[in-house]
Amino acid sequence: MLGFPLPYQDELVYSIIARAKVRLALESPKQLLDLIFNNRKVIATVDLPCHLSVISDLYLGQQLSVLDLIYQHTLFPIYAPFMPENRRQKCIQLMSSESQGAVHLATGMNASRIPIVSSIRYCPACIKDQLDLYKEAYWRREWQVGGTCCASHGALRNTEIGFRSNHRHEFVAVNDIQLESSESRSLKYQCEVIVTHKVRELLDLGEKISPSFAQWTQFYQSLAARNNCLRGNCHIDHEKIIERIHQKWSSKFLLNYGLSDLESDTSWLKAIFRKHRKSFSYLEHIVVLEAFNDSNWKFSDVFQVISVMPLEMEKQASNNTSTDDIDNSTLENRQQWQGLLDQYSVKSSRLLNGALYAWLYRHDKDWLLEINKKYHVPKVQGNRGIDWIKRDLA
Repeated sequence: MLGFPLPYQDELVYSIIARAKVRLALESPKQLLDLIFNNRKVIATVDLPCHLSVISDLYLGQQLSVLDLIYQHTLFPIYAPFMPENRRQKCIQLMSSESQGAVHLATGMNASRIPIVSSIRYCPACIKDQLDLYKEAYWRREWQVGGTCCASHGALRNTEIGFRSNHRHEFVAVNDIQLESSESRSLKYQCEVIVTHKVRELLDLGEKISPSFAQWTQFYQSLAARNNCLRGNCHIDHEKIIERIHQKWSSKFLLNYGLSDLESDTSWLKAIFRKHRKSFSYLEHIVVLEAFNDSNWKFSDVFQVISVMPLEMEKQASNNTSTDDIDNSTLENRQQWQGLLDQYSVKSSRLLNGALYAWLYRHDKDWLLEINKKYHVPKVQGNRGIDWIKRDLA
């Protein structure tokens, strides 16, 4: 398409389309959607846009593929490495065509504890540099990621353009609004600077096959073992891990980004060192990895280590055959649970001591399931099941 702008480095697809509107002197959002997409229902999405095959086709002879757009001009790279490979491929398909919001669900963004950036952000000093260099300005990707700042100039400023704007079909260019002309605040927040550099790494990594949940599980368990964060030979010492987090990250930063719950049994920090059953956010990974490595660690090195780990975890040998490597608290809880099973059924034992069952399920699941099989009581039909429990407890 003649007149459609080539993207600047690290520019959002949203920004490219908004600049096209300015260059083509279009006033109506509907005119822009008709001209580019031939579809007035397209939503102006800042972070994870769709219909990218249409945008790619506009660059006749420029060889700018859908994958180039996804990995160089959207925020998808901060989610892609942390989701299973089949889901990553599905997201690419959705962004290529039409998703109707499914891509935001698939990345886990909608369910994440990390607060979503509410409006488009910018750095006044960087905008000035862009105008001096290119005679026009654009929205950069890293400005729109939660936890970041401008590593050169300080805190970012918010515009009135919402990520989920009421004007759902309108692409707003930098030139369309009045921005603060003052320099960004020189004050830099060390935690945000760290996150900014790591987010840049993720944005620049390019397409890679995503590790499996099993590989992430093995990686974090080996990370704990290498850093002497184990109790006995196999159980994670969460207190030592929490101490490392507090040494590296301020309490204010963790609170601002929904990561302050470190000690509860359901905390994100404990979950990331257990068996992975869901994806964790870029920010959760950064917080842990920064606490366990020197300042020169790279995401590329992390993914290289994970890539050589088996895709599936080997099934651990049954823990009830040997107690040589079991710590005292686990052994005591096993004995207590087996004592209950000697007197009552599995279901009745859970009613009597639900806390013990929950602890074993989280920390010693393989042994728990194996021992419960030996004491399994056949299912009783109807209300007789209640009679079983009452008889057991009598």
